[in-house]
Amino acid sequence: MKYAILFIGLLLAGTASSQHVRFGVKGGGDVSLFNASGPQNITAKPGFGGYAGGIVEIGKFDGSRPKLQFELVASQRGIRNNYKVGDDIISKRSISLFQLSFPVLFRYFIRPSFSLNAGGAFNYNVYAQGKTTSVKNNATVINKYMDKDQLQSVQGNLLLGINYYYMLGFFLDVRYNFFGTPLLKDIGSLNYKDNLHTIQVGVGYKFQHQMKRKGRK
Repeated sequence: MKYAILFIGLLLAGTASSQHVRFGVKGGGDVSLFNASGPQNITAKPGFGGYAGGIVEIGKFDGSRPKLQFELVASQRGIRNNYKVGDDIISKRSISLFQLSFPVLFRYFIRPSFSLNAGGAFNYNVYAQGKTTSVKNNATVINKYMDKDQLQSVQGNLLLGINYYYMLGFFLDVRYNFFGTPLLKDIGSLNYKDNLHTIQVGVGYKFQHQMKRKGRK
């Protein structure tokens, strides 16, 4: 994680020295779908969570159409699955995941108030706790995945999104994230695999202060 922070810091410093920079904050909610495969039939159920973070936007000048955006985001994700044998649900699992993310976006403004966004993110999984409930006897098992060393510490994801500025400085942010690397490690000999999809909807504010490189207008 420290190497990722160092890399992003160096990238920011090198890029911002010759550009216009704006800072901002954002927050909102997300819906997660967690697809998993194993010896049982596992179906994904929508899980709900939230996020908050900071933004650094960098462009050649104030009205530049292409811009780069760097973020630091803390997320609490809710993940749910049903385990089935045939058509019968035998157990239900929910996972609460706390994650720190470092997205890097390329933004293109079609209009001054509307942009298309694409990029990727480095994600550090801080903690996850799972709860599995048996449908037959209503018994519940709590799993702290970090304690069992089942949680991947680092994940990468691709992202697509849009931004709409509805008032000076205030914006609506909609984003889709696809995690190409698994959340949980292979559990025993079960040949377990998974991938995570999330949709985020939130609002934010970008401060009007801008920095310019000295010697340029």
